[in-house]
Amino acid sequence: MHALVINLKSKQDRRSYMVNQLNKLEIDYTIMDAVDVNAISDSYYITLRDTWERRLRKSEVCCFLSHKRAWELVLKENKPYIILEDDIVFSEKAQIVLNSLYENSDFNFINIETTPRRKLIDKKSYDIIENFKLT
Repeated sequence: MHALVINLKSKQDRRSYMVNQLNKLEIDYTIMDAVDVNAISDSYYITLRDTWERRLRKSEVCCFLSHKRAWELVLKENKPYIILEDDIVFSEKAQIVLNSLYENSDFNFINIETTPRRKLIDKKSYDIIENFKLT
């Protein structure tokens, strides 16, 4: 498994934090520079800001563009990746779960995130490891 970490070049503390976590988990990684708000023009921002359920801040558009760049790399390389932002906190079961997911060829895309909103895509769940399911 290989991780692609999205990190603003100016946030070296976050970069170091992620490097330490990934090294402890023995996960290979590449750091990808995130799109900085100063890197896009106001006119380009305006074309993208109203493309969601509410107007996006410039930083949110840059976050989207960073993820888009990450997905373009994944498509180009055509191999499994885990795409991470630089503020993720791994659980103590992260390595077991990620290895299990990596070994399971039934999935093309898995989104793991914390959000206050319920997001149900399918009623079927998949046992990954004990006490851990994907829905």
